[in-house]
Amino acid sequence: GFGVASVYVYQGLLLIVINQLLSHQSGSEGLAIYNVFFNVSLFAYAVFDGVSLALAPLIGTFSGEKDQAGVYETMRLALVTAIALSLICGLVLFFFGKPIASLFGLESEALIRSFKIFSLAVVPTCINCVMATFYQTIKRNRLAAAIFLLRGLALPVIFAAIFIPLYGVPGTAVAMLAAEMLTLVILLALAAMIRKRKGYDNLLLYEKPVYEKDAIYENQLTTDLTKLSMMADEISEFCERHEIDMKTTYYINLTIEELAANIIKFGFADGKAHYISVKIAVFQEDIYIRLRDDSMTYNPFEEPDHPDEAMDYLGVSIIRQKAKDFAYNRTLVFNNLLIIL
Repeated sequence: GFGVASVYVYQGLLLIVINQLLSHQSGSEGLAIYNVFFNVSLFAYAVFDGVSLALAPLIGTFSGEKDQAGVYETMRLALVTAIALSLICGLVLFFFGKPIASLFGLESEALIRSFKIFSLAVVPTCINCVMATFYQTIKRNRLAAAIFLLRGLALPVIFAAIFIPLYGVPGTAVAMLAAEMLTLVILLALAAMIRKRKGYDNLLLYEKPVYEKDAIYENQLTTDLTKLSMMADEISEFCERHEIDMKTTYYINLTIEELAANIIKFGFADGKAHYISVKIAVFQEDIYIRLRDDSMTYNPFEEPDHPDEAMDYLGVSIIRQKAKDFAYNRTLVFNNLLIIL
């Protein structure tokens, strides 16, 4: 968690530096103008924080499941959403800087210029924030820490020391723009070097899971339990094709049948239409079983408090004993179960 926490530490240190530089350059008036500029810029940063907060648990979930397609699709949506929103923020700041300034009782040309300059930094800032969160989530901590340090403290301090004496308050916006642009360039250069050296597919640097050939099974269940028997036949055929022994095939079917039955019985209790997405992935050493449903929060691995539910939990307890590992998490509106055999 240091990467995320460091953002606020760097922000505090940067504010001290900028306040000191502005107090010598522009006095109390410059500090007052910068205070307004800083607070308005937080609206743009709120967009990036929102996207990042939604991104992290999804990437963490898909990465834990070794779901490369899920990781890539989530990042595509995150970047498209963040860039679209940042473009809107940038356009608002560029064209409506004067009305925004008037909301704070200021007609300062320095503040309006600062808004226009900062509007150019919004998109690169968005990309840097999203990529830093992504790298942090997939445990590329050094790369994420480098982005946080570069854009949060090191480069803004250097550029603030250069541009504030030259331009006053607008110099803070120039410093932010220069810091974000240079951070993005360094990020792309570092990612390209790592990609070339280690042979990754793209600049996301996500390690490609090694599946057995065509060894992925996916299907979907609804509240209709009769489909479970049809799915069991399909899974048995899938296991036979990939030379999975009968004992393991039995435990795969047992796992899906018991968990799905409990989810339908206890998780789908609101009477609404729901579904369970089932995925099996065969790796060289392990078999991953993933169930994802859109019901209310329900963890079938938890031991029941009510005696009437004990029989329903018996099959789950067998799964827990036989599994190499198992996990549950609630991500946004989904329950995610991962069982490794």
